[in-house]
Amino acid sequence: MFLRVLLLSLWCWGLRGENNSPGALRLVEGVNRCVGILEVKHRGVWRRVEESDRRWDQEHTAAVCRELDCGSAVYGEQRGHFALSHAWIVSSDCVKTSPVRRCVSGSSISLRGVDVMCSGLRGENDSPGELRLVGGASRCSGTVELKHKGVWRRVFDSDMSWDQKATAAVCRDLDCGSAVYGEQTYKFPSRPMWQISSHCVKKSSVRECVSGLYSFSWGLEVLCSESVRLVSGSSLCSGLVQIWEGSWTWVCDGDLDQRGAEVLCRELGCGAPSLLQGALSPLGQTFHCEGHESALMDCPRSNSSTCSSGTTVNLTCSGKGAGPHCSEPLRLVGGASRCAGTLEARLRGEWRRVFDRSLLWDQEDTAAVCRALDCGFAVHGEQVFGDIFLEAKPVWELARYCVKKSSVRGCVYLSEPASHWSLEMKCSESVRLVSGSGLCSGSVQIWDGSWTGVCDGDLDQRGAEVLCRELGCGAPSLLQGALSPLGQTFHCEGHESALMDCPRSNSSTCSSGATVNLTCSEPLRLVGRVSRCAGTVELSLRGEWRRVYGMYSHWDQEATSVVCRALDCGAPVFGEHRGGFPWRVVWLFSSECAKKSSVKQCSTGSFSTSWGVEVKCSESVRLVSGSSLCSGSVQIWEGSWTGVCDGDLDQRGAEVLCRELGCGAPSLLQGALSPLGQTFHCEGHESALMDCPRSNSSTCSSGATVNLTCSEPIRLVGGASRCVGTLEVKLGGEWRRVAEPYGPWAEEDTAVVCRDLNCGSAVRGECRDDFPQSPVWRITPYCVRNSSVRGCVIDSSSSSFWGVGVVCSEAALGRGSSRE
Repeated sequence: MFLRVLLLSLWCWGLRGENNSPGALRLVEGVNRCVGILEVKHRGVWRRVEESDRRWDQEHTAAVCRELDCGSAVYGEQRGHFALSHAWIVSSDCVKTSPVRRCVSGSSISLRGVDVMCSGLRGENDSPGELRLVGGASRCSGTVELKHKGVWRRVFDSDMSWDQKATAAVCRDLDCGSAVYGEQTYKFPSRPMWQISSHCVKKSSVRECVSGLYSFSWGLEVLCSESVRLVSGSSLCSGLVQIWEGSWTWVCDGDLDQRGAEVLCRELGCGAPSLLQGALSPLGQTFHCEGHESALMDCPRSNSSTCSSGTTVNLTCSGKGAGPHCSEPLRLVGGASRCAGTLEARLRGEWRRVFDRSLLWDQEDTAAVCRALDCGFAVHGEQVFGDIFLEAKPVWELARYCVKKSSVRGCVYLSEPASHWSLEMKCSESVRLVSGSGLCSGSVQIWDGSWTGVCDGDLDQRGAEVLCRELGCGAPSLLQGALSPLGQTFHCEGHESALMDCPRSNSSTCSSGATVNLTCSEPLRLVGRVSRCAGTVELSLRGEWRRVYGMYSHWDQEATSVVCRALDCGAPVFGEHRGGFPWRVVWLFSSECAKKSSVKQCSTGSFSTSWGVEVKCSESVRLVSGSSLCSGSVQIWEGSWTGVCDGDLDQRGAEVLCRELGCGAPSLLQGALSPLGQTFHCEGHESALMDCPRSNSSTCSSGATVNLTCSEPIRLVGGASRCVGTLEVKLGGEWRRVAEPYGPWAEEDTAVVCRDLNCGSAVRGECRDDFPQSPVWRITPYCVRNSSVRGCVIDSSSSSFWGVGVVCSEAALGRGSSRE
């Protein structure tokens, strides 16, 4: 407890006193003054910098380089691999417009810091170095070495995430062919190495990415093709074909047959070939391969005329056993079909299981694999730990954050000698939803030798129910295209396990514009309460309902709002993580993911715990399309959600509504509140809007509805005016102090509080530990500045000495004296 209080005090220590003048700036631990870790001297103390919004980009880097007179920005990134120590907090918005030294807004104990590399003023000892591969069979294979400041040394990736995209950058730098394989290995004699960043390498070149000197036994081994490459493709296994003949030249359309393409794909460590552009001739005019050759240039050749890039073969290599258009050396094994089982990838000719060290593999990652295998929809995927009594086997380790943006093969970055972990997944074989907003929505396609759209009218309600159930989603609803009373193609009874099990009749061909566009509801429910809109959150995956638990994320009221919307309930009232449930297996779940995506997409595996999530939503009223949880257009539930018309709600009705939603007093944004509501006749004491006496109201369009803003349920107490004091928020009818235990309270957070209280701009905000110990509302770190205090409340399980003191400009000017 003492350690926690100590860390909180250091995290939340405010910046006070007269000695608060801007300090100096420097980069340390680099090869020169223009490369290294960003530090600021503030109040006489040098510390690393942590950027509060975690949005550090090249614009911020450029500002630092200008301030240091170090030329242009080469690379910059905030990372979390440093030793736990004090850091100065800076605001990203401030850095772009003001000197970094003027942007310090707080202090923390942190693992984070900012690496910066500027172009500097180039001299002889400061120019980009030479690059080579040594110890391999050719100049295009071996251990990566870099000559920097006149010294050849091995290189070390300080990000520890070297993948095949970084390997491809090395191959390009050396003017070799395509990347076949690359890996950072721990087997070399310990000696000084040049430290580089793989994130930088992908955006620049190895020569530009030296950031320091390091002594260890690591090294980078790379294998590039010597004589052939694929360029301008969407992955490492696709692109325009080029061969090396003193320089890189194009292979013309018709100069490569199927056997030659097979040799080429195998040489690059990819799977079997398929053509994207340019026709493969029955007999290649230039390359006459038998199919057994290890390299394309080993095949007998005849002369070919020169061709422009517009007439070259554009080839995609596929994965063995995968679909005909798959671009990955990838497979699922041990399942009932090629679209289900354990994920394996092939590198250097070796198939191995794949392992995600982050343990955060979610359904969006699974969907990327299903697409790569040309399978259908992602039904389920999770990382599982195998039987510890069986022998652990070598695996390929990958960076899951990369999979969504690249290819699985391109994201493998390490060979793990032995592991019991594996990725198990299932994709649908014959049906999918494409171009939707989430995994449970989109245009319906079926597999009939190729993916084809299901036409408007060819699917009835029972067929849609079967399809949604097959995909592990909830009940169906239509977005575009009418479901016919009796499907013309699919005649489902409703009990079938798959759409393609339903009897079918012929259907005319339709264009994609005439296909059924379907949304299936989220496989989500609340249990244990009398209402369907309150209870414990459960998610159905693989046909099994379980509680959810966010091991690696905070559950706040914005996450509660996501659940309420997914269940078509009203506004969020309260939600929190809590213990006390029976000990059982739960679905791990990322609430941060759900805020940007859909609930089903954000399951990350399973875990045994007594924790769960409790949620309560309003059943009968909500505010939609607002800027916060306490604002929006007013809707009520009458069998479906309908708008409340302008003039149908008076001031007392608005007060009841705001109180019901856990917000403060009402104010109007659009639509006039009538002196006497024509529909709702509230006295003001009612607990819910729908408890008020009502009279009939004419139907109105959405454009004529009341758009209401309720004030945020926050206040400042103990100060000289309502614009200064200790921050409190009201949730579940209870006022409590606010504490932010996992991150710094910065100026941006104070500004949100002052804005929501209509108290002007922020003057000062700080965490203090001089309060009586009492229950507090904990909030999500870094959340308030992008949301509201209420939206960021995590739970009620903490008792603390801590609180947040706030001073707004209206108080500093002697205004805001009236107390509420």
